Amino acid sequence: MAATVYDIAIEQGATFYFPRFQFGTLLVDANGDPILDGDGNMQIDVGRDFTGCTFRLQMRKSKKTTADVFFTITSEDDEITADANGNVICVVPDEKTDAAVKDGYYDLKCYLPDQTEDRLIEGTVTVNLATTADIPPP
Repeated sequence: MAATVYDIAIEQGATFYFPRFQFGTLLVDANGDPILDGDGNMQIDVGRDFTGCTFRLQMRKSKKTTADVFFTITSEDDEITADANGNVICVVPDEKTDAAVKDGYYDLKCYLPDQTEDRLIEGTVTVNLATTADIPPP
C-alpha cells in the first residue's frame, strides 16, 4: 500500500505534535466504498497491530536519501509511539525543530519484527522560521 500523503507546517524552535494517525483495514459500505466520519475521514474497521515494531521519521532538504537531514525522531527515543490498535503518535521536540532551517520533506517508516519495513506517511514540510533566539543555559 502506498504511503499516506500528509503535508505539515512546523514552527522552528517549537515542539510539533503530529495528529494521531490510525492505520488498519478500512470500514466499507455494501458497495466497497470507504465509510467517512462527519469530518470526511475514512474509518478503520480493524486497527493494525504495531506490537514489536520500531519507527523512524526524518525531515530532509530534498527527497533523496543523500540529502541533508534536518532532524530524526524515533520510537527508541520515545518520540514516536504506537499501539496494537493501529494508533501512531509522533512528537518533534523543540530542540529538533531548531534544526529545520528551510522547507523540506519527511516520511515515517515502520520496521516490523520480521525485518521488513513500510513507509506509512510522507509529505512536505513548510517551516515558519523563528525570530527569537533561545537563551543559552547559564
